[in-house]
Amino acid sequence: MRFAQSLGYEGFKELQALFQRRLSTAAPGFEAHTKAVEVELGARLDRSEVGFLRDLVVRDIASLQDILRDISPKALSDAASLLERADSVFLIGQLRSAPVVEFLRYILTMLGKRCVLLDAGGGLATHIARTIRKKDVLLAVSFRFYANEVVNVVEEAGRNGVPIIALSDSTLSPLAKSARVLFAVPEHEYTLSRSLAAPMCLAHALMVVLAARLQKNDVNPRIPTVTGQ
Repeated sequence: MRFAQSLGYEGFKELQALFQRRLSTAAPGFEAHTKAVEVELGARLDRSEVGFLRDLVVRDIASLQDILRDISPKALSDAASLLERADSVFLIGQLRSAPVVEFLRYILTMLGKRCVLLDAGGGLATHIARTIRKKDVLLAVSFRFYANEVVNVVEEAGRNGVPIIALSDSTLSPLAKSARVLFAVPEHEYTLSRSLAAPMCLAHALMVVLAARLQKNDVNPRIPTVTGQ
């Protein structure tokens, strides 16, 4: 109990609950879910190249079903409210997370929302992040193994009182302690790399929710597309 209190918790049970939440999203439940999807789609009968595609699709279906079950409606609503009220939205995500924030920048721009991508190029991301104000929002994406600059930017922004929306892999992520809203999308082992299907779907859903608010249309919000000759 004294150890837990030295870490800022009221007692051991509060500290214990942190790890219980992490274990509740661990691999065994996902594996059982994956097997159920495999049965539904039919067992894999070949070891061909198409078989690899099928394995990835099965795992992605299971991950997508997981977020549909686990993501809090309140978290989606709170995140959309922060984005709607923000003067500017700052985005950061590096390494494997980079495609998610690139997609978010595209949609936010199409929605007419001022946004800034904290690109690692040129080594200026940390310095630009120091211009974020309390009336802005920082949306950070990072998964294990977490990019150091992303973690450092989030922690500094949190200390400065900047509202933070974090998309990460668990409640034990280093982004969690600074986040106003945390979306925890558990990751599971893939043959070559971890898929971005679930995080991208969640990011897309958040943008649709924001579009509905900005356009005052909760029936059929539109995300404009760029066309040209």
